[in-house]
Amino acid sequence: MPEADYRQKPIYINNDLQSGTYKRLHEGDRHVTQEELSMLIRDSSDNADRQILNKYGFEHIDIDTLHGYRNAFNGHNPGHMYANLSDQEFLTNLGGYGANPQMGIEGVTAAGLLMFGKSVTIHQIFPNFRFDYLNLIGIEPGSSMKWIDRLTDDGRWVDNIYNFLTLALNKLLLTLPSEGRLTGVVRIDGGELFEGVREGFINTLTYCDYWLGGVLRIDRRSDRIVMRNPGTLRISPERIYEGDYTQARNSTIQKMLRMIGFGDNIGSGFRKILNAWKNIGFPHPDIHEENEVNEVWLTLPTDSNALIVSDDHVNILDKGEETNHRGEETNDKGEERSHKGEDGLRQIPENIREYLSYTQRKILLLISQNPYISFKQLGNELGMTEKGLRVQRAKMEILNIHLVREGSTKSGKWRVEYRKPYTENNRK
Repeated sequence: MPEADYRQKPIYINNDLQSGTYKRLHEGDRHVTQEELSMLIRDSSDNADRQILNKYGFEHIDIDTLHGYRNAFNGHNPGHMYANLSDQEFLTNLGGYGANPQMGIEGVTAAGLLMFGKSVTIHQIFPNFRFDYLNLIGIEPGSSMKWIDRLTDDGRWVDNIYNFLTLALNKLLLTLPSEGRLTGVVRIDGGELFEGVREGFINTLTYCDYWLGGVLRIDRRSDRIVMRNPGTLRISPERIYEGDYTQARNSTIQKMLRMIGFGDNIGSGFRKILNAWKNIGFPHPDIHEENEVNEVWLTLPTDSNALIVSDDHVNILDKGEETNHRGEETNDKGEERSHKGEDGLRQIPENIREYLSYTQRKILLLISQNPYISFKQLGNELGMTEKGLRVQRAKMEILNIHLVREGSTKSGKWRVEYRKPYTENNRK
């Protein structure tokens, strides 16, 4: 039986919402807890963050945060009709402040408070929720050092969404290599890696269940980025990987972020992440639920020694792929060359091998097992594009490991060479 759409949940039996609602697990079905039932009810709506917090007026907004956002808004939307509005009118038009005369309520919305609110008020309305960013690069389990850098609820900053986004995302991006491209005569830093990380960060913020409580946590580790948010997936991971998508759990917050250039609201965010990681040549991202703690984890694997190679370098490799063409070889010579390829692997010094990423080791392993493998076959084996493979090949050349193609593209074979760096000692 197919899973029901999240808007139709909770599904219950015997006309009893409390006792008739079940959750399907691998081992069978079980009754949902009260907390899980509340989550299902919240998840049936795409605008839970538009809830008006009655009598929590504009004084609960941190003006410095709002003005920082307005500066970003004006820069991204020159001449916009919101530019000349008062602060409260501006917030109202964003969906951060509202009134319902029929019900006699007025105040900031959940989105407005979470995005721009003062710390004290946020902790009062969402007492069990907090943000946490941890730089854990090089930190080993059991080490006396717990983190390199941390941003958390410590009273030194106003811990709302906008400030966490601007502070933590900047800290995170500074740990990553910047690709740097020329658009006309302007240098644009970042590239696909930065775009993918931004999309993951925005998804974590907009799909978080803030009412559930818990920690929205970003871990930067040596070989991966882990983004964790309270809540559950609204559709299965398989559907997400296939390109399906849902409305964000917090559509008002999503709109606020889109208005300053974060995200596009058309469901392409996760596809951008997958495409970026495939093109760069990093292992496949993973998204899953941690049912015991009601969290969604997005893991973005990275190279611990990530080196960015310019497009010019990759283009040179494209042109140079055929420079080693020497025509078809006999099987005997081919076998001899195959052994030389294995010798090439053995001659890579141990201290150099330590810097090889998982993807690069996999490329070398596949070539050593089958020197005749084509670029296309390599890509299929690794789930990578040819551009991603060429980026990895260029990175290995920085380590003086060269993949030399002998013979034609179709019938030739690979040879792995380690070329010692030039020094005065080996000049002769």
